[in-house]
Amino acid sequence: MIKGPMPREITAADIAVAMDRAEVRLVKAKEDWEQRKERAFANGMEEAASIDLGIKSGRIKLREQNMEALKAKTQIARQNAAEKSRQAEQFAAQHGYQLKNPNSSQQFTGMAGDYPVFRSGDNRVAVSSVSVDELWPAAVTPWVSGSTGFDLTGSGQTMAIWEANGSGGVLTTHGDFGGRVTQRDGAGVDQTGHASLVTGVLAGSGSGNADARGVAYEADVEAFDLNNLFSERLSAADGTYGQVLVVGNNSWSLTNGWELTTINFGGGLILDRWVWHGGGAVGDQIDPKFGRYTEADAFFNDGAVDLDNFVHDDAPHHLPLYSCGNDRNEGPGDINLDVNGVPTPTFFVPFGGGYQSRNKFAFPRDYVDGDDGGYDTVATPGTAKNVLTVGACLDVITPLGEPGYAAGSTVTPADFSAAGPTDDGRLKPDLVAVGDVSASARTTLGVSVTPGLVSTDFDGDYDSQVTRGTSFSTPAVTGGIALMMQRRAQLYPGLLPADRWLGSTIKALTINGCDDPGSPGPDYRLGHGLFNAATSVSQIDEDYSLGRGSQIKEFTLQDGESVSWLVTVSAGSPLSVTAAWIDPAGPGQSLGGTPDITTPALVNDIDIELENLGTGQFIRPWVLNPDLAGQSSAARQAAATQGVDSINNVERISQQFPVAGIYRVTVTHSGGLSGNPAPTAQEVSVVSTNAEPLMATIDQIEVSPVQDEFIITYTSDPGAYYDIETSTDLQTWSSPGTTDAQGVSNTVFVTTQSGDPRRFWRLRRSQQ
Repeated sequence: MIKGPMPREITAADIAVAMDRAEVRLVKAKEDWEQRKERAFANGMEEAASIDLGIKSGRIKLREQNMEALKAKTQIARQNAAEKSRQAEQFAAQHGYQLKNPNSSQQFTGMAGDYPVFRSGDNRVAVSSVSVDELWPAAVTPWVSGSTGFDLTGSGQTMAIWEANGSGGVLTTHGDFGGRVTQRDGAGVDQTGHASLVTGVLAGSGSGNADARGVAYEADVEAFDLNNLFSERLSAADGTYGQVLVVGNNSWSLTNGWELTTINFGGGLILDRWVWHGGGAVGDQIDPKFGRYTEADAFFNDGAVDLDNFVHDDAPHHLPLYSCGNDRNEGPGDINLDVNGVPTPTFFVPFGGGYQSRNKFAFPRDYVDGDDGGYDTVATPGTAKNVLTVGACLDVITPLGEPGYAAGSTVTPADFSAAGPTDDGRLKPDLVAVGDVSASARTTLGVSVTPGLVSTDFDGDYDSQVTRGTSFSTPAVTGGIALMMQRRAQLYPGLLPADRWLGSTIKALTINGCDDPGSPGPDYRLGHGLFNAATSVSQIDEDYSLGRGSQIKEFTLQDGESVSWLVTVSAGSPLSVTAAWIDPAGPGQSLGGTPDITTPALVNDIDIELENLGTGQFIRPWVLNPDLAGQSSAARQAAATQGVDSINNVERISQQFPVAGIYRVTVTHSGGLSGNPAPTAQEVSVVSTNAEPLMATIDQIEVSPVQDEFIITYTSDPGAYYDIETSTDLQTWSSPGTTDAQGVSNTVFVTTQSGDPRRFWRLRRSQQ
């Protein structure tokens, strides 16, 4: 046997050298780790968020910075408000008008060529038609089958309301308001009653008349007129009044086209006559304001561009709601200018605070508002992209004679409710709610038939004589959103203020929950359908139960970027996916001049599609034919089809009876449109039902040299929230933080209290 050399005895010096080398390797490993962390953070890695440790996600930090910038801008705007108001009053006076007139139904807002331009304002069965009563406590639900057990009243929520009529002031002392309504600008009570009636639909308690119970009847309301619109909107959105106001009701628009008006000719002679509010020059035959994406206004800040800039640049967490107007097919009908069947010799135009006659033969007009079929009658600024524009329908009942919508229900748009498209072809209104009475529906239900909806009047009583119109369908939706926000607050009591939903998320949530009557898909009269408050609240609960961000998502796409994720769709319920985004303002148009300018308003073109992986079928969003060249009613009333949408900043995919299977959802930033502002990075909101995402997968875990820091890379559906959980024995799990997936591939940095060499990790969808 050959024996080798005897091993040398290890000395203390040998141990010291080994330790030195190990220390060198450890130091080098730590340096490499720090460099790895630096590269990862530079490439978008985020530290796991932890409320206990005060660590916030990058998304929250950015939103808090934006909120501070908003507060600074608001402060400047308030300082300049008095001077801006003085300039507006001076501008109005130069043209012979006053800004405030509490007995008037209109308010001066500028000139369109030779013509002044004005702003004006556009119960139980009604709220039941949009399923609000199903969310109320059973004790106040008027129908046996009404309550869903949510018991929502609007408590803890605050809404804003802006009013144009007269002085715009609400009778805050009305018994139904119970001290919950504050007129912030000191405006006098609007003697037309409009402001108080609209506020009653929002938040009246019904204490003096159960038929007048408002939608969010325990919510608070901050009320404003329009004379300091710029600074007031900023103040409402930045929390100046105690709560950041996420919804604002605007039941007003520009006065357009024809209006039958009572004119005092003096000497006791008072007659109804047709007044023309259109045109930018004396000879114009068509009112160019209909459907127009109006440019920014230096004095009054009420252009569509002003609104889109406000939401996009300053207040992305605020959703303005606007009535679409009541001008569809309004007018004398022909050159006879008949009033109650009696021909009249002339028509009138606003002039110098009064009216001036026009010879009907010398100045012919389009004698019915709108294109063929009453299309293209939506009033600005409800034509803005980043608002929710509401139309009006009649009371809705089920085939069994109960209030609300069910399969087979008929949703009838109110004759007066304005119809799209906008001049550039976009879908407006976005949806409808009840704004007029159906005598047959109310007779079937066995309730009293009134001329209009019952609401709180400016004299402390109630009125149902003038409560017909999109002015009253709009607050039904605004109040419904307040109930939705109350439910979210109940489910997520610990959310940071900066964790409010984007306005586009609220918009997508309301649209995705709409009942879709008639042919599948939207149309230019009903928009995406009938608002359903109960369905929208149920969507919030579904997202909570599956894990926050599973069904209600917010994430950012770069220009040209596309993201996809897989979802499970069942055959038992309707499939719906809605994407919406707060688009930068597009090119605005003046109030007057050439009508029907078709320049696209869209800046960032976002596209969505679904693919059934089993069948290979692609499902694309609903699209309509705006027929901007022919303007025919036949084309515009045709059923929606599926295709690529490069017009709207809302896209919806839906199927009533989907095929079960695994689907791929794809959302793409397709760039911009030729000639428009350059496309930018875009936050996108996606809301879905019956489309449950698959589980996230951890792709890689990198461990620090001392095993107390980790870089975790995972694949997920974007917009999802996760609790990061770790264990050393697969029995006891703890969470060092949370993460929200900003894309499909995500990297998060995690630290632990101890460097245990054996550690397991998992991601669980979060409910916080």
